Amino acid sequence: MIKVLSEDDSLPLLFKKCRNYVRIGMKLIFIVNPESRDAWQWSVETDNIERIQVIRFPRREFPLSAIWEELDKQLA
Repeated sequence: MIKVLSEDDSLPLLFKKCRNYVRIGMKLIFIVNPESRDAWQWSVETDNIERIQVIRFPRREFPLSAIWEELDKQLA
């Protein structure tokens, strides 16, 4: 699950959403901010978000730099 931050997403609301995603069975939760080009992953162990540079799935990984580069191409 990839959650794109919006202007309405406060930190408490984001945490509430992530906890709900876990409750309904989501195993991987990534949060991205396309404006600042930052990303985080929700950690069930720490009940918190952790900044990441690579989005890792069980069999694939995607460096954020490549994602932002592709986004720029699509928007050009």
